[in-house]
Amino acid sequence: MMAKQTRLHPLLCLMFFITSVFAHSGSLEVSPHICVVSNAGDKCNIAVKINIELQDQEEACLVLSPAKQHLACFTNGLHQLVLNLELIDSTALELVNRNGEIVAQKVITVSRLNRNDYRVKRRFGWGI
Repeated sequence: MMAKQTRLHPLLCLMFFITSVFAHSGSLEVSPHICVVSNAGDKCNIAVKINIELQDQEEACLVLSPAKQHLACFTNGLHQLVLNLELIDSTALELVNRNGEIVAQKVITVSRLNRNDYRVKRRFGWGI
């Protein structure tokens, strides 16, 4: 019996190489990521729990965009923090490395509560 030889497809090898070279070296988790207000234009006060993981001796800063407000900077490792934010519109939290490249991004969505009165209003002639 002869042993069956297998050969990896060159395209498959290239795919593994590209994903390993260009893999993200940081992750960002945000909870909660939705804030609900009763009226449009109201401010949303929310306490956001943030988990950041950086690898490969990387330094990165947490930026609140679109205002590009720097909140904190971190070096490699796992970091947890809680931020109290006051938002009017949906806002992105970005993890930006020292080259200005966005490593990770999460959006906190501000939504308006649609209060619909589903009660059927009927007047049978005796209403004022």
